[in-house]
Amino acid sequence: TLSLILVPRDGRAEAGPVDVDSTSTSAGVAPQQTFEPQVRNQDIAVFAAGVLPFVWATGEFWRRVLRGEVFGTGRDKVVIPKPTAFADEAFADEGE
Repeated sequence: TLSLILVPRDGRAEAGPVDVDSTSTSAGVAPQQTFEPQVRNQDIAVFAAGVLPFVWATGEFWRRVLRGEVFGTGRDKVVIPKPTAFADEAFADEGE
């Protein structure tokens, strides 16, 4: 068998093992190819390594937002006030 990427005239690519001796039939039409994807342990490890930083960053972002801590760098620092602090200020303004 030989692994090939076949691109028919409609532009859709198909990959899979092809038996070189049986690439055509007596009618001149190539036999239908099937592609079965395989998930290897390497693929899972690369996916986990790629997702892990985003999971960590999401947790860090929400931790800082919920605690009202500073996030950002340099002049672009951002502080989101706690909802209770914001509500206390809003009610304090109404009493005046």
